[in-house]
Amino acid sequence: MRDLHQFRSMFLLLFVAMLGSTWGAQHAYADTVSEFTGTWYTGLSGTNQDESSSGPVFFYNFGADGSHVAYFLSYPVTDGTLRPECSFYDSCLGPVSWSGTFVGGFMNMYIDTDAFGPTFTATITGGSYSGLNNGLVYPNEDLYDIETFTFTGQWPNGWTSVGTFTGGSSDFQGSFGGSGTLTMTTTAPSAVTEPSGMTLLGTGMVLVMASLRLRLRNGSPVS
Repeated sequence: MRDLHQFRSMFLLLFVAMLGSTWGAQHAYADTVSEFTGTWYTGLSGTNQDESSSGPVFFYNFGADGSHVAYFLSYPVTDGTLRPECSFYDSCLGPVSWSGTFVGGFMNMYIDTDAFGPTFTATITGGSYSGLNNGLVYPNEDLYDIETFTFTGQWPNGWTSVGTFTGGSSDFQGSFGGSGTLTMTTTAPSAVTEPSGMTLLGTGMVLVMASLRLRLRNGSPVS
């Protein structure tokens, strides 16, 4: 009975140690990079939904303390009706509207920490767009163009960013406007033991416990 009690105590300690180690690994992988986590606003949405790109979108006060400059260009793959070839000052032969969804594509994010190329390239994971042109010319035109999409991308240093952008532009009888919102969370990888390493460690510890149990059963002393 005493041997069985010792075995149960050692097994409980083993279980608690493995659970704590696994939680530590999962917690470390969720470390957030506060400098590039938050919500930012811009008055230059740059939306112009067509077959090739939308943007650029500029953020002059970017980062947790607003000390960075950032902009991005997105190249979405669309499914739906695209914006026709007409400008703020052209007639589109009657009211026209467009709308659809984003079904892929990518976004290049540039931040002043990397002046020679995109800080990271993100995959567009979904979203939608829509717009309207009443077909009249200045000063009676009425046009708007809005879009929203989600994205995920990895930085060269291993950081991962996920986020959502929503932007729109409009022209109402000669009054131009635009706005955009970017919400992004950036996380950093950790150097702690990977889950696969934890599995190997746990397997080894189970084998040790099995050996101890065999010794206890045979009445051999454990030093």
